[in-house]
Amino acid sequence: MNIEDIKDKLNLDNHQKIEEALSYCKQLYDDEEDRRKTIEAKATSLIATTSITAAFSIGFISIIIKDTDNLNFILLLISLLFFIFITILLIWSNICAIRAVYIKEYRITQPNPSDIFNLKDKTIACIKNERAIDYYYSFLMNEVLNNKKADWTIKAQRHLRNALIILLPLIITIAINITISNKYFKNIKVIKNLINCSETLSI
Repeated sequence: MNIEDIKDKLNLDNHQKIEEALSYCKQLYDDEEDRRKTIEAKATSLIATTSITAAFSIGFISIIIKDTDNLNFILLLISLLFFIFITILLIWSNICAIRAVYIKEYRITQPNPSDIFNLKDKTIACIKNERAIDYYYSFLMNEVLNNKKADWTIKAQRHLRNALIILLPLIITIAINITISNKYFKNIKVIKNLINCSETLSI
């Protein structure tokens, strides 16, 4: 619906109807503004959460890299694959969240404040009617904008959720790898000690 269609449908001449239309259209506009702020706040928090999750993942993988010689190669490879998947998902989540907040092609539409200067040439009823039209048109345009922002935010949430799901098996794989490695090297030490003891006794 373009602004000309709105003008045809909202061409009112009754004072009470104009007041009702203006009040209703302004409420629609304000609600959509609140929705935009909520979406952008959620997208901003997703950017922060993604950064924290990335730091957490990097911290875990750095533990593995410190002593790769003592770790099981297959489990190490699985852990690295998990880490790569998590990194890709976090990057996509961050990109989507940034797109939701900072998109140059998105422009917020709002009523023209200069319509107050038309009071000299037009009646108050006519000005209010035009203002109602502006509010409704702005609401429609901003609704499209917010739907795009919401889509990007949902995508960011989905990628972050999937990254967190994969993070759990990564942690489990690391824990198993470290546990197996520790037990293995403890057994090696015990065997070496037994050999040393037997050599000593034989002497």
